[in-house]
Amino acid sequence: MTSRSAKLLSALAVAAALGFTDGAHAAEPLSLTWQAPPECPQRAAVRARIDALVPAEATSKERLEADGRIERVGRRFRLKLVMRVGELSGERQIESDSCRDLAGAAAVALGLMLQSAEPALESETESTDSSSATTASTASTAAPADAAAAPTAARAEPSSAADTAEEGSRAGEGDRVSARDRGWAVLLHAPLLAFDLGPLPNASFGGALGGGVLLRDWRFALDFQLGPSQSVSVSGEPRLSADVSRMALEAWICRGFRADPFELSPCLTVGWERITAEGTGAGVEARSTHASFVSAGAGVFGHLFVSDFLALMLGLGGKVEGARPHVVVEGVGEVEQLEPAAFWVKAGPEWIF
Repeated sequence: MTSRSAKLLSALAVAAALGFTDGAHAAEPLSLTWQAPPECPQRAAVRARIDALVPAEATSKERLEADGRIERVGRRFRLKLVMRVGELSGERQIESDSCRDLAGAAAVALGLMLQSAEPALESETESTDSSSATTASTASTAAPADAAAAPTAARAEPSSAADTAEEGSRAGEGDRVSARDRGWAVLLHAPLLAFDLGPLPNASFGGALGGGVLLRDWRFALDFQLGPSQSVSVSGEPRLSADVSRMALEAWICRGFRADPFELSPCLTVGWERITAEGTGAGVEARSTHASFVSAGAGVFGHLFVSDFLALMLGLGGKVEGARPHVVVEGVGEVEQLEPAAFWVKAGPEWIF
């Protein structure tokens, strides 16, 4: 093979490769850019829904460029979808409590645009040339009737096609609906570490567990706490003492204020407490006595959301005791009187189901 022939074959190979690349690019009917929070459907899921809605042979010859973005607006989600076909462009914005519904609406809108007829797009391109800025209403005029109505219908109620695509996606991907999308959740607090200063004579560390329900921004919970016993010495009698222990059952109501990934929740609490005391030492009969009373207080919890199903929480606050029991050893007298108030700290995971 001569040098001239080799050069000719190389040139033909390069030209063929370039032609193949251009053809593949032209054959791609949709160029999609997608941004969404981690808990929302991502680009691959949206493309899968579009492919399920639109057969490859039904797509328009015009190349559709789309830029979709979902962002949080308070406790809701907002979709901004910009679509371009040649010189024609349009923008839509939709808000919803569920980012999955917004992803489904975007898939329906893009699917209908891909199926739109080429002549209609060309005629509408001409009618929009006189406008330098295309608004959402211009996009409605530019697209065919079915395509223009799709996002609006999705805002009022999810279309049957979107519902079908959503159900298929969830079944295929095994997605779990987050508590934020549902508006409620079951909570589990376990294990919790608890620190109390009062009502017992000395500071104590203990454990707690509990649970409750989350309804939008409100938490309703019930926690059980148990602490180790404390030994209180009798003044002037080092060989005599009293072992004092405490357990508590507390009900909480909290209002959350969330700015992802954090949440601050002021709380009110009411509790039932039981104090048990038993004298020990030479000449003291080992006999337990009990005292029960109610308490009330307030506090604040901070949550760091690791995911939609797990948060790390830290809380602190105080409470007022409904009684001040006296610890008495028979034959010796009063050993201690419990404090009228207490300061507490709790920390641990919150599991969200």
